[in-house]
Amino acid sequence: MKILVLGNVRPEGLELLEEFADVKVLPEPVAQEDILACISDVDRVLHKFGDIADIRSILQQHRDTATIFLGGVPMIVADSIDFIARDLRTFGAALGIFLVAFLALILRRIQWVALPMVVCISVGVCVIGFLWLVNWPVTIVSSNFIALLLIFTLSFCLHQIVRYRECANELPGSDQRALVGEMMRTIGVPCFYMVFTTIVAFGSLVVSGIRPIIDFGWIMATGLMISFVLSFTLFPAPLSY
Repeated sequence: MKILVLGNVRPEGLELLEEFADVKVLPEPVAQEDILACISDVDRVLHKFGDIADIRSILQQHRDTATIFLGGVPMIVADSIDFIARDLRTFGAALGIFLVAFLALILRRIQWVALPMVVCISVGVCVIGFLWLVNWPVTIVSSNFIALLLIFTLSFCLHQIVRYRECANELPGSDQRALVGEMMRTIGVPCFYMVFTTIVAFGSLVVSGIRPIIDFGWIMATGLMISFVLSFTLFPAPLSY
């Protein structure tokens, strides 16, 4: 790594930085090509520090006496991941609130709100756990798979809710097991074909030749299989009693 310092820096700070990086002190003003030449990747320092925040905290202590530039591909990647994580937290919270409000407004029953949300959370936890178990890293491209899986899982649950209510009207007096069995028999096959064609669509991304796109396709294909299985096991189970 190279750290460019414009101006004066305290000796103790300069010695600390020189332990981990190639420090170049330039007087002001300085030519732009000198700045670009001194900004490099931070792989070696990241290996020692393990966190860009630690590097920035050290540099921040000397910004009152010098102008310091920190650059490199790892720093850009870390910042991009941080921005995406912040967006995902905001979008995830907004999506959760929207789903609860939508289900409560349309279906107007607590069980039709609670069951889909339990299934959605279970799918998210299982997919994340599976990716961790197989050590499958999530890239910037594939980081939005949770939101997509929640949408697909919610659609499976809504199809079952609508069909269950239709079966209850068509078969008055039937017990719960009969209603649930009829619901799964009539709606399970269409949902299976839907998830199958969607898996094929995401699977087509593996021929793109771009590693992040390929990983996204496999993650979504795996996630859809988990979503389908859990949606048609966790959701009908409480309705059978």
